[in-house]
Amino acid sequence: MTGEGYAIQGNILTGEDVVTAVETAWLASDPQAPLARRLLDALTAGDEAGGDSRGRQSAALLVVREGAGYGGHDDIAVDLRVDDHESPIPELTRLLGLSELYLTASTEEEQVPVTPELEAELEAFAQAQGARDFQAWVGTENYEMRVAPDLAWIDQQILDIVRSTPERSAEGGSES
Repeated sequence: MTGEGYAIQGNILTGEDVVTAVETAWLASDPQAPLARRLLDALTAGDEAGGDSRGRQSAALLVVREGAGYGGHDDIAVDLRVDDHESPIPELTRLLGLSELYLTASTEEEQVPVTPELEAELEAFAQAQGARDFQAWVGTENYEMRVAPDLAWIDQQILDIVRSTPERSAEGGSES
């Protein structure tokens, strides 16, 4: 068989409308978007259409692609699971966002050039957080793929995190 195919299935669904909602969302999704996002959007549509007739408790997302793992060292692009949760789909969505932040590299569109003024801001931030310098903070937070090793650029998401993180107090704890 050649070409693209898909299957939609579930356990004890509330009805055919769940399958239809999943298919509609899948077909409407951008084929250029990451597969994990497309699958999550389809899963969300099915959940919103009624999902499992027994209620909501768990959700999972697994995407395997050759060389897709962290640093290309394995084939697991996404492997997330939420168990025993009141809102598993929104929690899975939150976890996918974190996974993308930590495990994917910045695109050129996300890269903000670091000026001398911004570099001074980043270094002051890192020291306020108790790190010896900004690159040490980047390593501690696992943002290596979102900040250039030579600090030529920083990912906009990381810059937003930096600018929204409260400074630590002189006693070494976080401010409330």
